[in-house]
Amino acid sequence: VATKNENPHLNPAADTEVEDIKIEKPANGTSLNELFSSKDTYSTKSIIVKGKVIKVNNGIMDKNWVHISDGTQFEGKKSLTVTTLEKVTVGDIVTFEGTVILDRDFGQGYVYPILMEEGKLVK
Repeated sequence: VATKNENPHLNPAADTEVEDIKIEKPANGTSLNELFSSKDTYSTKSIIVKGKVIKVNNGIMDKNWVHISDGTQFEGKKSLTVTTLEKVTVGDIVTFEGTVILDRDFGQGYVYPILMEEGKLVK
């Protein structure tokens, strides 16, 4: 979730869109609930997450910004933003491997408390 001067192109999808999603965590992977509830444990580590694509913004800062949800949540946080060069479509079920970054500040007021960077699709 971007904070301060939020750009609508970088905001995750509305929570109402993720209410009925139920995706099992991948083998050797992490659920979004596990990630959000223990984010310090995952900081700067490469992990695997699986979810349904609920929003995509392509070509922002030379990256595609993919928002995924697996149906789990922690303290109201229900989706993870993944930066990637991969092309995906809203509605796809995807598995990403990438590095968890906390408190990422892109300048211009775009700060993400948690983000997966350099996400690569896992087949």
